[in-house]
Amino acid sequence: MPELKDTVVHPLDPLTAKEVQSMKQIDGEAGYEGLNFRYSYVMLREPDHKTLGFWKAGDDIPREIGVLGMDKASNVARFNGCEGLTLHDISFSYHGTKRPILNRAVISEIVIPYGEPQPTYEWQNYFDAGEYQFGRLVNCLVLECDCLGKI
Repeated sequence: MPELKDTVVHPLDPLTAKEVQSMKQIDGEAGYEGLNFRYSYVMLREPDHKTLGFWKAGDDIPREIGVLGMDKASNVARFNGCEGLTLHDISFSYHGTKRPILNRAVISEIVIPYGEPQPTYEWQNYFDAGEYQFGRLVNCLVLECDCLGKI
């Protein structure tokens, strides 16, 4: 996917039929077809204002389509008693090559720097859920109450 610098991003603009066809072609080349795939984000990138200053009526405006898709089979969601929900092996496929993004992500254990120079405040736990054994606080699913089908 091209970088976003020097572009104008309009994620809510409608796509033309030609742009939708281009998106389908990109997905087909990447192998994202069938029922096991869903779109997470479709974004339209337009050229900067300098380029649009030379645009003549009737000419096509060069725009690029960025597609972020999610292959349901390539992500693993697990649950454990300490941390709760964990995501494993988050990656995307680009021209047949699997490109990893995250090996393991646990939302309850995000740590961020607060900018405080004291040693005890250098890094703090943002949610603190892992310290309180967040996963033990959840309830079991009940058929036809929390979900439909099999548990």
